[in-house]
Formats: sequence, C-alpha cells, structure tokens
Amino acid sequence: MALAPLALCACSDDEGPTEPVEFSGEYQLESINGQPLPFIDFMAPLTGDTLFILSGDMSVLSRGRVRIVYHRQWRPRNAPPQLPTTDTLVREYRVDGDYVYVDHETGGLQGPYTDTIEVSDDALTLRQLVNRYNLGHFWRDMFFIRK
Repeated sequence: MALAPLALCACSDDEGPTEPVEFSGEYQLESINGQPLPFIDFMAPLTGDTLFILSGDMSVLSRGRVRIVYHRQWRPRNAPPQLPTTDTLVREYRVDGDYVYVDHETGGLQGPYTDTIEVSDDALTLRQLVNRYNLGHFWRDMFFIRK
C-alpha cells in the first residue's frame, strides 16, 4: 500500500510562511478527549452496558484518501465481555489552509457531516462528530501520534 505525502503550509504572524507541515504516514490513537485508552465510548443509561474504544490507527493513503480503524469492545454489565470488533472507514480528505477535512455522507438522522484534522509535527488531532440518536450529537477530540 502506498502512503501519500501531503504538504500543508503552516504560517506565523511574525515571519510569514514557514516550512510546510507534512500530512503523511501512519498514526496511532493515544487518547480521546484527554482520557487514556481504553475509552468509554458509550454507556447505556438503564443497563450500564459499556462500549469501549480499545485502540485505533489512521493512515494517509494514496489518491487523497485516509483510513481510520477503531478496535472496540462491548462489555455488558451482567455478562462476559464480547469479543473485540474492528471498524474501518476509508474516506477522501481535502485540505484548506492549515486543516484537513474528511467529509462523510450518511443517511438516517445524522445526515452529512465533516471531521477536522489538525496536523502538528508528529501528531494530529481528529475532531470527530459522534451521534447518539437518543442523546444527540457531540464532538470528540482523538489525539494520534506518528508511528
């Protein structure tokens, strides 16, 4: 699999444009909303059953695409944990200024939405929209470091 480099221009108020920031390679999920993994992604209000994000990865692919992989585990309150599952998303991204945007076109109640990726030296932050149909929409910040 070929990984595609992408240069973003980082600017400074004092000095004008600086060296481009590179958006390429592979990244490992380190934390969500400042909390370490495993992260409680959802807890059922009535039963206490809990969905955890155990780990995750992001890879910049060729042809302007990014792959995001999450490893999750559902842990019922009164039963043994289920086997971990893997969710994989491959989406196109676009660059505008210092940010990378990942557009999602979904049906149902959520509708289309856009995640934002802020790139720094050897890390990135994915600001992702999460929809809980009965609890509403909210954003979470997923912090990745370069592998």
